[in-house]
Amino acid sequence: MKRILLVFVGMLTPGISCAQPVVDSVLHSASYSLRGTANWGIPRGAIFTVFGRDLGPSGFKQVSAFPLGTQMDGITIQVKIGGTTLNAVPISRASVPLNGPATQISAIMPSAAPSGDGQLTVSYNGKTSSPIAVRVIENGFGMYTLNSGGSGPAVITDTNYQVNLINQAAKPGQLLFLWGTGLGAVSYDEFAGPPRIEDLPYDVRVFVGGREAKVSYKGRSGCCAGLDQVLFEVPSGAEGCFVPVAVMVRGSWTHFATMSIASSGKACSDPGGMAAADVERTMAAGEAKFGAINLGRVYSKIGTAEGSVDQASASFFRRSALEMLAGLGGVQVSSVPGACMVFTIRAQDEVQWFPSDPAPARTLDAGPFVNVAGPQGSKQISLISKGIYSSTLGGSQPGEQPLPDFLVPGDYKLDNGAGGADIGPFEARVTIPPAFAWTNRDGISDVDRGQDLTLTWNGGDPAKQAVTIVGASLSGSIVGSFVCTERAATGTFTVPKSILRAIPSGSSPVAHLPSGLLAVGVQPSPELTRFSATGLDAANIQYTIQHIKGVTFR
Repeated sequence: MKRILLVFVGMLTPGISCAQPVVDSVLHSASYSLRGTANWGIPRGAIFTVFGRDLGPSGFKQVSAFPLGTQMDGITIQVKIGGTTLNAVPISRASVPLNGPATQISAIMPSAAPSGDGQLTVSYNGKTSSPIAVRVIENGFGMYTLNSGGSGPAVITDTNYQVNLINQAAKPGQLLFLWGTGLGAVSYDEFAGPPRIEDLPYDVRVFVGGREAKVSYKGRSGCCAGLDQVLFEVPSGAEGCFVPVAVMVRGSWTHFATMSIASSGKACSDPGGMAAADVERTMAAGEAKFGAINLGRVYSKIGTAEGSVDQASASFFRRSALEMLAGLGGVQVSSVPGACMVFTIRAQDEVQWFPSDPAPARTLDAGPFVNVAGPQGSKQISLISKGIYSSTLGGSQPGEQPLPDFLVPGDYKLDNGAGGADIGPFEARVTIPPAFAWTNRDGISDVDRGQDLTLTWNGGDPAKQAVTIVGASLSGSIVGSFVCTERAATGTFTVPKSILRAIPSGSSPVAHLPSGLLAVGVQPSPELTRFSATGLDAANIQYTIQHIKGVTFR
């Protein structure tokens, strides 16, 4: 199991904390669900993590044998729910930096804990932290992920414990273990000895690429208290490097992540990113260099104000093989028709709708500008910072002075002149097809999260394009969003109410303005147009057309 769940690796360094413990947050140890989201809380019998300062001795330590106790090196964790007070069971502690006092503690919420809202405190060396709000829930299975942050590729293994990776993809029909915590309480003493291998009496469903998988087992692992396994069969019909994986318990979504699937069982190939050969080459070389160019038109309607903007962007970057194995990849836009993903993040000073990759890309110099030429003439995409280019080519945001449209249907050529220090000269071509329209936009105002939401569209190139449906809602400091993908030729998609309920109801910080958005957009499918240049291992160019409307999710 140590191969699967690595929290920290380090030498145990002696040290004593004399300050009062400070608890900053208490989170589900796998999903990291945030307070204010639909799946927030610590399930009975689940592993959770306390983050803070001066929580215990320095260094790293985890329990290694049963029975488990309610204190660890003088650390105790007390939970009060209503009239019940009990102790959680600490199983590991860690320090960042290693020579400082503990900054996080992992523990198990006893199955005997009552569900409900309460408070949690941490005590160490006779001093107790101020209480922090905690919620204990019945079920809330979360998948452990390779980035240890609750997003991106899930920790999934075959029955021989080989981890699912982009260069070790699963095959349709294969049996796999999904590792996580939070299925729910057990009826026996979970701290006296190893867990029992028994199916837990909860309705657990797994969806892979929007297709339901057959579940053969859902219960504790045989090794570790609080650690759950779900044994499922990979359904056919969905392949790629970042195929959405979603878990539903007792009718509610509890977590979304991704996995790699390929009929070969070797390297995956993603229509929205790398081919199998690119993956294999990257793993062999230890890193890869990429280029991406996007031309796009965005139509927006916020209240009564409307506008459209022609935008162009380009980026050139490098990633190590390890960063690619645990990174988000193209997770924001699933390449599997009929599938949806849900994200929840904490809003920063500038609101963003999707999570950032935990390993930022290192950019490459491709020259001082990128030229774009089409039916309306020529313009330049400006250099923003090394390897990052962006420009508005035409149109305007609502309320601004408009420019003439630039990205009209037709053929376009892009180049970077003489190139830059890292990337040599290139030439890329793309064709923008006829206009694409979101046909029932004006019939949608606020969105009722308790009802299915149907969207319709027409235009574009139905045979070669895919449609993405995006919804995002701001509630206090939490942003919840979903992305669904469908073939353009279908002309319609219904977002199920279960997905809508997985994001929070909105509350706008600005009076009379919507707190969220709904968008319907189109992009090439299934392949992107590739181009080549000295210094790049893989590069592509695409066009996107997106219609955005301000809404509030109720």
